[in-house]
Amino acid sequence: MTLPEVVKKRMTKESTLQCGSVGGTSQGDHFTDITMDDIVGEQDLSAGRSSNVDMYRKANWIPYTERALVTTPNETRIGLRATRYAEDDAYEYITNNMGELICYDDEKRDYDVVKGGEWTVYWRFVKENGKIIFPERVTEEWLAKVEQTDPWFYWTQLENRPRKSGLNKFSSYTPRPFELIYDDDKGWILRYEDEYGVQITNPLGACDMVQAADPAATDTGITARTSRTATGCVAHAPDNKRFVFRVKAGYITPSVMYDELFENAGSFNNYLRASYLEAQGAFKVLVPPLREEERKRRRYLNLRPVSAVGNKDVRIENALDPVLRDNLLYVCTTDGSMDLFKEEYRGFPQAHKKDVLDMISLGLSSTVRPYSEDEELKKAEQYERFMTRSVNRAGY
Repeated sequence: MTLPEVVKKRMTKESTLQCGSVGGTSQGDHFTDITMDDIVGEQDLSAGRSSNVDMYRKANWIPYTERALVTTPNETRIGLRATRYAEDDAYEYITNNMGELICYDDEKRDYDVVKGGEWTVYWRFVKENGKIIFPERVTEEWLAKVEQTDPWFYWTQLENRPRKSGLNKFSSYTPRPFELIYDDDKGWILRYEDEYGVQITNPLGACDMVQAADPAATDTGITARTSRTATGCVAHAPDNKRFVFRVKAGYITPSVMYDELFENAGSFNNYLRASYLEAQGAFKVLVPPLREEERKRRRYLNLRPVSAVGNKDVRIENALDPVLRDNLLYVCTTDGSMDLFKEEYRGFPQAHKKDVLDMISLGLSSTVRPYSEDEELKKAEQYERFMTRSVNRAGY
């Protein structure tokens, strides 16, 4: 068969149609229509089906395409056909940047649209509202067998719901939100809603509060496995609720980490009991400079260097699982802490980024439950009775 000749009506400086690959040479090229088709595969996963370095390269390539390969942002259309592979795969950037979501089963919506999102996402599941969308190709018996024998394949390749893949240990838990506000008369206040939707305010002064820091091995993101420095605060309430706030994470120098610790100490001077620093191996050299900074700034952190014990994943799971399971973990939504926490906990332990979780686990394991007002009163009464009792040994 002879194909008809395509005659261009005008000369253009670039080809009308061009094929390429992810990561291929594309400098100097600009397009009005970019179509990508399944740019991620199993080769981008490790043996444990977590994202590897190749996956992170592709995750960086998608935002680059948005900015560098378009003619103008208002004219170029970018389309992508994709199947999810992991919670932190290359497509997570798109799902976190959705301006519109077209979905036919609201109960399966694992992501929300964001204000100013640039992507319109058309999301389908193998079963919607209890019915298979392709009954001519897929049967209930086959789906049930796949879900039982290979849950990862079922939830990622068929349902497009990587958070349900069974590999993420915290996927069934949801941290509860709270707001940290300052009142001129009452000081710092924790404001949240209980399980019945009733708004509650608790003074931060009634909690045992510490701050924690997990330093990174480098200050630049050289590889996908490079860790970030994470700092934050944890407060333990008398009713065993834990509140996480002032969380920060990034590829920063030790001096910037020092600034963050002293900033927290300045904001919560009378509330902060101690500052815990993970000083394992080479990180022990950070302790003397930090103590020198205390003397220079005339602000003391009550620094407690701590050596990490055991496997990082085990430490994180042991610290977070009990409080998440019992709905006792509250994360601040007004300072970006919730976004940083969700970025890591949804993909744990497959995702490589665990610095925020490790820092929070250090803070959780360092706090103690303070006495409530009733317990303080009973304790005072017991002490009073002990001090006023008499032992008559003389017979009168």
